[in-house]
Amino acid sequence: MPGTRTAPASSRTAPQPAPPAGAAGAPPAPPVREVWFAAWPIAAIFILSNAAMPLYAVWQRQLGFRSGTLTLIYAAYIAGLLGALAVAGVVSDRIGRKPVLIPALLLGIVACLGYATAPSVAALAAARFLTGLATGAAVSAGMAAVTDLAAGRRIGPLPASTAVVLGAGIGPLLAGVLSETAPAPT
Repeated sequence: MPGTRTAPASSRTAPQPAPPAGAAGAPPAPPVREVWFAAWPIAAIFILSNAAMPLYAVWQRQLGFRSGTLTLIYAAYIAGLLGALAVAGVVSDRIGRKPVLIPALLLGIVACLGYATAPSVAALAAARFLTGLATGAAVSAGMAAVTDLAAGRRIGPLPASTAVVLGAGIGPLLAGVLSETAPAPT
């Protein structure tokens, strides 16, 4: 509109975070079970990111690749993880935790489908890259969501840390059992 002036970008202020739970003017803190429930995406993504570990020996036999190739597949995960970690935290601070978490979990499902149908080393590397992207985004937004909900509570980051440990342990255990007992483990 003519004649309307806007403040220069340097004078605009970012929205202020809500006061910690329990502080004057703060909304009531959610029940502790909600804080623990908020950690499930972190556990799920760590189950995914670690589930493929025992299956690489099977894929190596099926596809006939060498140990050096396996190293490159693992490097694809790190590339995706670092890329997502560099961006997802900032994005979740700006647009919210759920808009980052939900696509990360969906990307994790796509990665699972990639592992299940991988006909080649390139397909495994692509699935591993997607796993890294999903893990980085889910960890950034998920840990922040748990920390937001736990603000002002003694449990702090305990639910998120527990989810990481459980996911990292359950993923390979579950995949290892399935690879030994299922008729077609991959």
